[in-house]
Amino acid sequence: MKLLNDLMSIFPDQDFWAKMRPQKYPSLAVIKTEAGLKMLRKKYREFKYKIPEKNTIQLGEKAGEDKIYKKKTKTIKDFIDG
Repeated sequence: MKLLNDLMSIFPDQDFWAKMRPQKYPSLAVIKTEAGLKMLRKKYREFKYKIPEKNTIQLGEKAGEDKIYKKKTKTIKDFIDG
């Protein structure tokens, strides 16, 4: 029970524990190791991650005139020479 209480104090969210499906371990002591805690922290961050809202940028009025560029065709010879 002490190991379970320690893990519950580190990761207190009840929904996390209800929805997490860990692998089968012979003991909770395996999860309390450094590698086990690293795996649990990763899963907890994934569980708690909220997708940020998409910010829309409001553009103002268009300023200036449009400039039209004439496209000059470039041949292979022009590319090599140039």
